[in-house]
Amino acid sequence: MNHGKPSIQADSSGLFSVVFREPTSRREIHDAMDRLALFRMGYSWGGVSSLVVMPDTTEAPNACRFGDRLVRFHVGLEDADDLIADLQQAFRFRST
Repeated sequence: MNHGKPSIQADSSGLFSVVFREPTSRREIHDAMDRLALFRMGYSWGGVSSLVVMPDTTEAPNACRFGDRLVRFHVGLEDADDLIADLQQAFRFRST
C-alpha cells in the first residue's frame, strides 16, 4: 500500500516502440508525428521530455524487419492524460 504517495516501478522505462499496420504509409506516420504538440522529435538519453522518432533502419539492422512503420516513443514527465490526448489527436488515420 502506498498511502497516496507516488510509486516508482523498478526496471521500468518510458521507452517503447510501435509498428503501425499496413496500409499506413510512412508519409501518414510523418504527418501524424508533425501533429503532435507535446512530443518533440528526437532521441532520449534519460531526459524528462516526451519524444518521438522514426529510427533509420539502415543504422539499426534489427529495426529493418519492421519496415517503414516503426516509431519509437519516450514518455517524459508531462501529465499522462495530456500525453494520451496528444497521441489520440495526432494518430487518427483515414479509414480504408
